[in-house]
Amino acid sequence: MFRFKVSLETFTPVHIGCGEEYYPFEYFVDDKTKKLFVIDESSFLGRVENEGKLDEFTKLASSYTKTNDSLLGFIKSLAGDNYRYSVDIEHSAFGYITKQTAAFRAGISRFIRNRYDDNVYIPGSTIKGALRNAVVDFFMRRLEMRFKDEDSKEKIDRKTLLKRVRKDCSRLNDFLIMDGQGNFAQKDIMKFIKVSDFLPVGDIKQKVYKVFSIGKPKNGIRDIKNIPDILECVDKKSKFEGEITIYPQFLENLNKILKNFQLKPLNNISEKTLSTWMKQVYINRVYLWEDSYFDFDANVKMSAGEGYHNSYLDKLKKFKLVKVEENMFYVKMGKHGGAVSKTIEGCRQIKIKIGNTGKYEDGKHQSTLWIAGGYPMGWLKGKIEKVN
Repeated sequence: MFRFKVSLETFTPVHIGCGEEYYPFEYFVDDKTKKLFVIDESSFLGRVENEGKLDEFTKLASSYTKTNDSLLGFIKSLAGDNYRYSVDIEHSAFGYITKQTAAFRAGISRFIRNRYDDNVYIPGSTIKGALRNAVVDFFMRRLEMRFKDEDSKEKIDRKTLLKRVRKDCSRLNDFLIMDGQGNFAQKDIMKFIKVSDFLPVGDIKQKVYKVFSIGKPKNGIRDIKNIPDILECVDKKSKFEGEITIYPQFLENLNKILKNFQLKPLNNISEKTLSTWMKQVYINRVYLWEDSYFDFDANVKMSAGEGYHNSYLDKLKKFKLVKVEENMFYVKMGKHGGAVSKTIEGCRQIKIKIGNTGKYEDGKHQSTLWIAGGYPMGWLKGKIEKVN
């Protein structure tokens, strides 16, 4: 059995949602500190009852409309210190959610939290999904080298490669596809890898962002799409820790697949093995592809937009992943992490929505990059240490 302690630190804002949202009657905003305070409902209702204002609250709640801020004013006046936690608000998000009509139009997507203590965490399933991508990529790179040597040609693209190898080994699907219920095949070798939830370490920096999507620069101009997507994120330099346990059956089954394709088996799995796999995907494929396609350091101008959009371009232009040590890696995950980080460039087909037509087309990468505060969303830096 191989056990590893893994430390993660957010490099850019990350959002891992829980499927729930904050709505205006669940929080109040302090205009001076630009913080969002999530109300403790039971304490708030207790105060309403103790001060004899239950009838007033019921009346305001029953006449709730999009243009009536009386209910919000009532909640803010009585909430006081009755809040569960607070989150900073980035200036573009602050301007949006403090506008009454805008606040009622959309909720703020919550980051997943432990319901017992309200602490945010990164689910083990999210990390395992990233690791699955790394395992598939390792296998595909081995295949690419084999066919390149056999054919004495340039490296073939992965979509063509997949068509060739599927005929030889149906077990390739154990990596790549799910059944109709969203479950991986019974023979999935990833079931022999267990990943814990990653819990917070020290002070976790959180911020509510209004996120934006940008496309490839055209004619020296970059468009920014002002889509009202408001996300509670874990901000830069926040740390999490967890464990990855790999059982011997994983290595045995992986080597069977490698042997079936006349590929060299692995003797063991070390911290260097895992960090190398992750770097191959998230640096050599995802980061380099995005940097090239979206032209991070392009000297471009912003099309029509808010004044702070230009500062976002300045931050994007300076964005770089710094070199890391041998047992360290980068990973990109969470909402708006980008399709390239999830599809391994052709290993899994994605559907790209065509405008508002309700129709989709096949593709292998995203056409837009999502940014929060001017930085590409979803990047974390990790370190792997073997546990004896």
